[in-house]
Amino acid sequence: TITTDEKATGLGLQVFPNPFTDELKVEWTGQSNSTIQLSLTDISGKLIQTWQVDGALQSQQLNNIQQLAPGIYFLALDHQGERSIHKLIKQ
Repeated sequence: TITTDEKATGLGLQVFPNPFTDELKVEWTGQSNSTIQLSLTDISGKLIQTWQVDGALQSQQLNNIQQLAPGIYFLALDHQGERSIHKLIKQ
């Protein structure tokens, strides 16, 4: 299932700041003892970077993204067969 609804993954998700310049913080609520995959793509769908995250941590700082060109990006969160996609703006 692909959705832009944060509740669909069973995790309340926040990504900030948006727009961003050099780093992002991803936070989620809800119980998850499984791995969460975060994937950053550009507007054309090209995969920029992925992160494998322990779901129990409930947050992840995304660093090393300051080299990205200004524009629109998408952050996908994959968790237990569900996908949530969030639009981000790089300034």
